[in-house]
Amino acid sequence: MTHPTATQHNGWVVLTVDQYQVRISPWGAALSSVKTPDRNGQLSEICLGFPDSEAYRQNPAYLGAIIGRVANRIAHSQFQIQGQIHTLMANEGPHHLHGGPTGFHQVRWTAEPNSSPESCSVRLSHCSPDGDGGYPGNLSVEVTYTLFPDGRLRLKMTAQTDQSTPVSLTHHPYWNLSGEGTVHHHVLQVNSDTITPNQPDMIPTGAQRNIAGTTLDLRTAQSLGPIIERTGGLDHNYVLPTTLDKQAPVAVLSHPKSGRCLRLSTTLPGLQVYSGGGLHDGLGPNGTPFQAFGGLCLEPQHFPNAVNEPRFPSPILHPDEQWRHQIDLDFSPLD
Repeated sequence: MTHPTATQHNGWVVLTVDQYQVRISPWGAALSSVKTPDRNGQLSEICLGFPDSEAYRQNPAYLGAIIGRVANRIAHSQFQIQGQIHTLMANEGPHHLHGGPTGFHQVRWTAEPNSSPESCSVRLSHCSPDGDGGYPGNLSVEVTYTLFPDGRLRLKMTAQTDQSTPVSLTHHPYWNLSGEGTVHHHVLQVNSDTITPNQPDMIPTGAQRNIAGTTLDLRTAQSLGPIIERTGGLDHNYVLPTTLDKQAPVAVLSHPKSGRCLRLSTTLPGLQVYSGGGLHDGLGPNGTPFQAFGGLCLEPQHFPNAVNEPRFPSPILHPDEQWRHQIDLDFSPLD
């Protein structure tokens, strides 16, 4: 095994262990590149990203970024805490999406690389001031990416506030395990039989719907091509079982031809599955243009609009608490 290394070069932080390499931009704390082997040991890029770290200053598709303060949508860009109404910046019609136009994906995080004999990592930190985008409270956030020799990439995310405020960070990479083309030939399994159905404007109704036996039922691994054709594309929040072992995969994405696989586990209660139908206008690390369905997002999160929906688990963080969650990405190949 080669010694794990964490280096800064040309605006990037690069983590390397043996045959695995990841690259992070301080802009948006964005995961820009993940190179993993196929079943024959051939390395390929599996994460959509820009070739230049500075390109992440403008990142309309949220490629690889940390999303905050609140991932997904807040209806009508408003919420109420302790009787006080807070109005946010709208950026999807009347609604607030992914932290708004000045969200965490738009800021430059402070990066501190570190390496040890067992792993390499980078800790990224950001302080969001009181009133930022309309949110109350000074919020301190840290995200640590750690790469292990067995092909695991772990994200630990923490936040603390001095006023009650909603917090729901997520990670927004687009995965393409084939390294090219679309995700139609990928296979996806999600350990959930329930979604939060949406209204036409993508705001949840507040209900939870059992999807057992329907097209959206992914408890048994399914090829994405037929699902995309039948649905027009996935963009759904799956409710993760509360009894599930937090170390067990909640989603498994694989590409049978190459043997590459991504197993995702998380401590968060929901998982947004987005098949990338809106991707366009961009060039990847190899100069290949982005295309619709060119990457799949698996975004662990609190439920969309949970701050306004009393039937959903609350995303409110109080001053005497710490918001702490984890996402594990295991890239070890298929057997």
